[in-house]
Amino acid sequence: MDYYKFVNSKDIEKHLRKINYQLNPIEKAWLVYQSVKTTLEEKYEAWNDILETTEDCELPEGYFDRRNMRLHTSIKNYMDLNRKKLKEFCGAQDDGRYVYTLHWVSPFIGPLDNGERYDDNCAYYSSFESALQGVKEDILDYYEDDERKPLMIEIRKNEMDEEKYSGHSQVFVNQNLEIVGGRFVTELKYEDDILNETFESLWMDFPTPFKKGDILWIPGYDGNLSGGPCYEPFVAEEVGAECYSDEALEKKREGHGDYSDMNFFAYFLHEDGTIYWESSWNYMDLEYYDGKPKDNIKMLYALSEHMKGNISYEALLGAYDYTKWKHSDQEDFLGIFVPELYESIGMKEDWEKRQERIKKQREREKERIEQRH
Repeated sequence: MDYYKFVNSKDIEKHLRKINYQLNPIEKAWLVYQSVKTTLEEKYEAWNDILETTEDCELPEGYFDRRNMRLHTSIKNYMDLNRKKLKEFCGAQDDGRYVYTLHWVSPFIGPLDNGERYDDNCAYYSSFESALQGVKEDILDYYEDDERKPLMIEIRKNEMDEEKYSGHSQVFVNQNLEIVGGRFVTELKYEDDILNETFESLWMDFPTPFKKGDILWIPGYDGNLSGGPCYEPFVAEEVGAECYSDEALEKKREGHGDYSDMNFFAYFLHEDGTIYWESSWNYMDLEYYDGKPKDNIKMLYALSEHMKGNISYEALLGAYDYTKWKHSDQEDFLGIFVPELYESIGMKEDWEKRQERIKKQREREKERIEQRH
């Protein structure tokens, strides 16, 4: 079976294929769990393939009590309980105790666009079947020719009686109305451990193609089972294992870590153009940013070039000044840099406009001087 297809990031998938990375059984099982590109039925098929074609092995001891736990047993327990909870989620109800609602995040439509992406249709459904019909008619058909058509829709099962409320279970479906995965609430700790710790308490160390200074992002998928969308592009500093010292990395590999420790360090933009450093996750969802260098993110391109050693601190500060004060009259610093620099950071057009303004200013000044004489 092709397990590379379960990698969310198209760029990491391509890299793993290129280097012919050999996945071990635990890595295969984890990739299947966190995939947002494949259906739940495809995941069941893959897990069964692991049970049939790989040797059983012990899971690493970590935060979750996995002493003497083996991979095959863990996969079987997860699939059995997941099927049971999914049946309960989708099954008919006669007591009117629950109501279903729909929620989604619109796909990325522009960097730092300040648009509200999280949405719902303010409707209630008495059954899973009617909610699924609502997904088709109220969301997918409505956004049929719209770039905001959601890639994933969350169907949420809510408790009607707030006094009994203990959280809500969720099932995620794709644009073909196929179930991709789910998160289920349970009051039993052993069930919660199986559903939410079997795979999420594992820390994975995969090779990636990303380097310091690369401009990356996480395309938006509502219901991303391994992390969450990071719509705005950012400049990577360190990714994955690079984030840890040798000693800390060894502990992670021994099992003292979970998927929330699959970090990346990066520089992000505030809406006012200032830059901040942040640690985030999950690095397995990262992709190269393929958007255009619009005005409000051009500073990232300058920072990227600087981190790669292609431009000086002075050029970086000049680009920063420009992004902060481009609407002011204090732009003379633009004249000291060569066009090739501005082209590399997506600001060549700005440089050319500035040169044209300078030329016109000099012509007007020359005319005034001539008129005086």
